[in-house]
Amino acid sequence: MNVKSIVVALAAMLTVAGGAAAVTGTGLSDAGTAASGDVTAETTYTDGAVTVAVTQDGAPVENASVEVADEEYTTDANGTVTAESVDLEAGEELGVEVEGDGFEAELSYALQDGDLQLLEEEYEYEQAEDAEDEAEDEADDDEDEAEDDEGEADEAEDDTEDSDEDDGDEEEADADDEEASEEDDDESDD
Repeated sequence: MNVKSIVVALAAMLTVAGGAAAVTGTGLSDAGTAASGDVTAETTYTDGAVTVAVTQDGAPVENASVEVADEEYTTDANGTVTAESVDLEAGEELGVEVEGDGFEAELSYALQDGDLQLLEEEYEYEQAEDAEDEAEDEADDDEDEAEDDEGEADEAEDDTEDSDEDDGDEEEADADDEEASEEDDDESDD
């Protein structure tokens, strides 16, 4: 198993274990490719030019923001950007940051034998955080709804009690009227 496969396997395991909220993996890669979950950032260095190709689920990511050597770029329809005139010396590190819809990545490379070697990668997926927030919001909504239902039930119970009291008052008034009527009948008979 080569180093690239180990890095990818490690990143996948961390994604599952960490709920995909934040993934960090370290290691060296021969191809300069960083992969985590469904996002891949492949970075190459040729004659002073750094090219970053970003894919998600195997498809190019257009309009992703990429920062290379403190300069910002935007990926084209092929998910690619090229930073010209980047001077790197052997062993020197290069930071690459990628931000797209639902994810962010921070990658660190070193130039060794003319190729970029992956030193460290960190991915954050907003979808997982959004899903957690959405689940919390849904739980809060369910709790609010239960409280509302409880309040409505208490209100209905109060209305029933008031109605029963009113019925009792009406029955008492009817009994008083009936008694008065009987007394009037008795007086008129006298």
